[in-house]
Amino acid sequence: MISVRVSREEYELLKASYEARGIRSVSELARDAMQHFLNHDNGNTEASQPHGDCEAKIRFLDARLNSLQGELAQLSRLVANNLVRKES
Repeated sequence: MISVRVSREEYELLKASYEARGIRSVSELARDAMQHFLNHDNGNTEASQPHGDCEAKIRFLDARLNSLQGELAQLSRLVANNLVRKES
């Protein structure tokens, strides 16, 4: 068992990220991330891979895009909730 502490804001970002991906929980998201890491870490360093730097940048950008999608979904929910409250 692994336990990780995250801030409330980090948890909300993780929640938005896993919901956007169709994952059911933060635990499942963490397991998925660890499996991805284990399956793609075959002991090679980026220096030994001809396109390692480019691939690392693409992975970084992909992760950032997913994070931004989660943040956007969270902001959309907040705006929608605020509009519903104003109409009431």
